[in-house]
Amino acid sequence: MAARLHTCWVPACASRADLESSRAEAMSETYDMSYAQSRALAIQEHGIRPGDRVVAIDDVIASGETAFAAIKLIERAKGLCIGVACLAGFPNWGLRRIAGVGIPVHSIMHL
Repeated sequence: MAARLHTCWVPACASRADLESSRAEAMSETYDMSYAQSRALAIQEHGIRPGDRVVAIDDVIASGETAFAAIKLIERAKGLCIGVACLAGFPNWGLRRIAGVGIPVHSIMHL
């Protein structure tokens, strides 16, 4: 899918320790969720190059905090988040928040 959209594929880990154990340089972003505080999302330091077009993909978007953490990581790496996609999302909560900042968001199923 990434190649078809002319984007890149960068795996993200829910923990910086997951990337550190693989000896990869990591950059991380902390965020809070409605049910958990101080979570962290991490990507490889050089996984996104300046100007790369990136789509953030998640399984479920509830509040949107994980997606916003991914967007911040993409922007810190000087990439461009061209959209967010998920399998399922809450249209009156997280999906609306992401769309509200001008980023296209797509969900296969609404919860």
